[in-house]
Amino acid sequence: MTRTQQPAQISQHTQHPQSRRQWNIRQVLLGLVMGCLLPGVIFTLSLFVREYLLVRNQLTDNLIATARAMVQTVDSQLFRALDTAHAVASYPGLTDVDPDVFYNWVSVVINRSEIGMNMVLSDRQGRQVINTLIAPEDMPELHDDPALVAPVLMSAEPAITPVFVGSLLQRPLLTASVPVIKNDEVIYSLGIGILPESFNPIIETQDFPDSWIVGIFDNTGTIVARSIQPGVYVGQKGSADYIDSISSALEGITEGETREGIPVTSVWSRSPATNWSVGIGIPTGQLEAELRRSMSILGSLILLLLVIAVILAWRVARLISDSVSQLKAPAEALGRGESVQIPPLGIAESAQIATALQNAAGLLRSREAELKQARASYLESLEQTVNERTRALQLANEKLEQLALSDVMTGLNNRNAANSRLRQQFLSYKRTGQVYAVLFLDIDHFKMVNDNFGHETGDQVLRQLGNILLDAVRGNDFVARFGGEEFLALLENCNEQDALVVAEKIRAAVAVNNFPLVNQITVSIGLAMVKADDNSEEEAVRRADKALYHAKADGRDCVRVGV
Repeated sequence: MTRTQQPAQISQHTQHPQSRRQWNIRQVLLGLVMGCLLPGVIFTLSLFVREYLLVRNQLTDNLIATARAMVQTVDSQLFRALDTAHAVASYPGLTDVDPDVFYNWVSVVINRSEIGMNMVLSDRQGRQVINTLIAPEDMPELHDDPALVAPVLMSAEPAITPVFVGSLLQRPLLTASVPVIKNDEVIYSLGIGILPESFNPIIETQDFPDSWIVGIFDNTGTIVARSIQPGVYVGQKGSADYIDSISSALEGITEGETREGIPVTSVWSRSPATNWSVGIGIPTGQLEAELRRSMSILGSLILLLLVIAVILAWRVARLISDSVSQLKAPAEALGRGESVQIPPLGIAESAQIATALQNAAGLLRSREAELKQARASYLESLEQTVNERTRALQLANEKLEQLALSDVMTGLNNRNAANSRLRQQFLSYKRTGQVYAVLFLDIDHFKMVNDNFGHETGDQVLRQLGNILLDAVRGNDFVARFGGEEFLALLENCNEQDALVVAEKIRAAVAVNNFPLVNQITVSIGLAMVKADDNSEEEAVRRADKALYHAKADGRDCVRVGV
């Protein structure tokens, strides 16, 4: 019985390993292929998404810088309008001038300055006394909204109004207004009317894509200029989301909807000086479309790669399986003691699988290298573009700064530069005790020059007088055109006697100089020294101005000292 049971036991032992879970070659090979491809696919996807987010952040940073530069351009345009209004408001005798003379003079100023469309002189009740769009003899009874002129009349400070509908043109506009003061009392508001479309070139020069919504907003969030449908939305408030966002910070990025209901990602920059802002809205779909398109292409390529890899693995597994199966007949033949015929075995299939895997790995490496090269090329191009834009903005800012401190007519420093230099000199005096003198000059009877010879001759006289002043003072002294025919000279480290010598030198040089067409002109000069009990730089200027009026009263063409 023992001998008869042994074959059964042997059979049980030989069959026992068959009870374990076994994998066939096709399953193992498919698992191997998928295990090799998936990490590369995941890494490629994560690299692509990271690259997309990096580019998007760089885009928004560049757009904020662009919006900031546009806001600076808007501020420059508004400040130029205020400077022009200041120059007109400081015209001597403006409060008593004949309306026809004022109308003709201001019309020339508006045309030459190319700032705004008209100039309006309004009294304290809001009545328009003069409007350069209408001849004085045809002037109807027009009233401004009291709320528009009240800030200037009450505070005696310049102001820029929000966008409003003008009573004459019945269309949106805004004004840059300054006070007109007589006997220390504000009697008029002098405003330059500016049409919103004058800000359109600031948007157009940026060459944004047509689908982007770019807007310029005043300090109340009202739309002043817009790249899309300006005729519909100029004069209306921006979206509530945008207004809430710009009120919370000077610059930033937010998600919201335009007035048309278009979802956008917006960047903005708000001026700390005027609270005007520039917003650049990019339709959200455009930002996401490129990612979806690239992801679709990448997904399709990955899926195609997977399909090809699976088919290849299946065929290779079949070839290997057939090779193994072919060994069964020789093994059975050996067990029966028969001659063993070894059929040709497909040993090269293993090398083919390795080649396939190497090709797959090589393909992934190639794709990764292409992505890195594309990224490096893109970053290099982007960096070059940013550098070019930054340089252009720096040049523009330098030019704007120069324009803000220079008088266009004479090339001398302007009133803004004079106020800044006076402040610096006064602070230096308080710190070091080094005295200085202020000369206030005014051309005698300059109105007669303009009336008799024309404004072009008057402009030549102003320029020639500026050159005389520069030749008469020392190299470290300061000369500026203070407004109209008034000039200011600041003499550093100079006592009163030396200052009188310089003032008399200037007066004499002007008197003997030959001016085109006019021949000779004279100037009256007021001189004042800074004093220890002065509380601000303006006190010496006021003494010099008072001395100038004494010089005028004493017959002109003379120098008087303020006390």
